[in-house]
Amino acid sequence: MTSSSASPARRPDRPGTPAVLAAILAGALTLAGVVGLGWATSADQRTAMSATNVRPYVMPEGGWAEGATQAWSAQIPANAEVVIAENYLVAVESEGPTDTAATLTGYTVSASGATRVWTATADLSAGTVGQAPFQVWDSTTLVHGSTLIDLATGTVSSAPWTAANRPIVLEDRVITCSVSDHCDGWAPGSSAPLWTADVINGHRDLEAVNQPFIVLHRDGARYTLIGLYTAIDIDTGEVVSFTMPALQNWAVASAADGWLVTSWDTSNEYWHIYSYRLAGGEATEDYQGTLPWKENETPQYGFQPRTRAQFKDLWTDGDLGSVVGWSHHPKDSDCLDRVWAIDGPTIEIPTIAIGGSDTVIAQTSFSCATWVTMTREHPVMTVRLADRPTDNAFAFMYNTSTGEAITFEGTDVADGDQLSMVTESLAVGYDLDTGTLYGYVPAR
Repeated sequence: MTSSSASPARRPDRPGTPAVLAAILAGALTLAGVVGLGWATSADQRTAMSATNVRPYVMPEGGWAEGATQAWSAQIPANAEVVIAENYLVAVESEGPTDTAATLTGYTVSASGATRVWTATADLSAGTVGQAPFQVWDSTTLVHGSTLIDLATGTVSSAPWTAANRPIVLEDRVITCSVSDHCDGWAPGSSAPLWTADVINGHRDLEAVNQPFIVLHRDGARYTLIGLYTAIDIDTGEVVSFTMPALQNWAVASAADGWLVTSWDTSNEYWHIYSYRLAGGEATEDYQGTLPWKENETPQYGFQPRTRAQFKDLWTDGDLGSVVGWSHHPKDSDCLDRVWAIDGPTIEIPTIAIGGSDTVIAQTSFSCATWVTMTREHPVMTVRLADRPTDNAFAFMYNTSTGEAITFEGTDVADGDQLSMVTESLAVGYDLDTGTLYGYVPAR
């Protein structure tokens, strides 16, 4: 199928969106809980009750708040890069990000240890710019640019897209966007795209992303937001059309029962919000809003989507009841320097100033925290970096009730080592210098 963006608003110029706005809109993907709907009968309420947001990374369970216990260790090559994908670990040995003959070794990992299952050679010279260089497709395949690696066998093949088109994995779909902003949707095993759509600034926005894309399950369909302007059905390629005035600065946010288009002036003081049902079209209402938090602060939310009515409570009344915590970043920077949960202490976030060697694909000589994950249910927070091998990699873990850092004995991320979540109750650490793997489980 072929579709195109039908929004009547003119194609926006690059708005110079402040970092706080980008974070606000990213947070809108994970706004907290649909509550108090009861046995609702309206279509919008039924949609809201079934809405979920699916993320491509693992959240730690609450037992980590008591600490981490080393359950096992194993030896793999030193100076490699560890990629966690489902219950597989792939050790990547390369001469740098442009290596055409990198050595890959696949292991299965569990709470009892790591077992080597295959080795392979892969061309990793054309990676994916702007996000984690390794993504997991349909739970079976590791995607690196246009290179596909079967997790069970190590079989290496070429994807039907080019790495230059910025592939983004969304469950069992891949979206790519060319420099002309023609985007394609791909299914496993397909040699041709399922659909093609025109997406405003699609190519640039895929390149600029520094947080994982979320799949929005709504009323039997699956959507995602590409950049600031486009909500798209990942199975059909249909772009949701919004009837709205010509706006200079605007962005789309997802609600449990539809969408919101948020516009703002250049001073970032005047906000106007347009509310839409899931199908888009005409706005059901619009209202003036205010930013109910301080500049350079970003609210942290849970993972269940919020209704349009709850959005309105936030923007008009400053209702922060769904906020589980806050993060702070310096002016004109996406790097977080401190984070705190509601009723918890402020946690200063270290900067990774050493990083891995030049031969490591994802790490650089400098990286910073760009996003955190926390929930209301568990007093555990993970800190994630802009430079990361996969979305399951993390730099630090904290008990948000006490502010205490969780120690992973044998793994020092500040010295270039790596940490990744395998399951909610299993993490793996890798000592870059010695090649030692460590398996960790919650102390409780």
